[in-house]
Amino acid sequence: MVTPRRTGWLEGVVEIEDDAFPDDNNRYFAFSVPESRRVLLVRGDGFRTTYLGLALSTEVAPGRTRYDLETVPESGVPVQRLSGYDAVILAGLESLSSGAISGLTAYVNGGGGLLVFPPDGPDLSATNDLLDR
Repeated sequence: MVTPRRTGWLEGVVEIEDDAFPDDNNRYFAFSVPESRRVLLVRGDGFRTTYLGLALSTEVAPGRTRYDLETVPESGVPVQRLSGYDAVILAGLESLSSGAISGLTAYVNGGGGLLVFPPDGPDLSATNDLLDR
C-alpha cells in the first residue's frame, strides 16, 4: 500500500521481472489525488466522534488531501444531497429511517463511499438493516 504525499495528478509504473516476452513487463498508470474531499459525518446521539474529527483534520497530515467535514445528528441524514459527498461516515447510529436506508443504498450503489461504526449498545438492528441492503 502506498499513501500519496501530494495532491494533483500522479503517475507511476508497475514492473515485473524479465521473462521470455519483455514487452509486457511494464504497466503505466495515472490517477488524481484531489486537494479536498467532502465527507459527511452522521453522529449518533451520545457517540463520541472526537478522534474521527481529529483523524480527518489538517493538523494530522498537513499538505495532504484535505477533508471538508460536515457533521449532522442522527436525525439529520440529508438523503437528497448525499451525491454531493465523496464519503459518508455513520458513527454510532441507533436507528435509521427507511428513507435514509434507501438513500444510503442508492448512494453506495452509485459509487459513494460508506464507513460504518456500529453503536456501543447491543441493538444493532439499524446497522444490520443497512448492511442487508
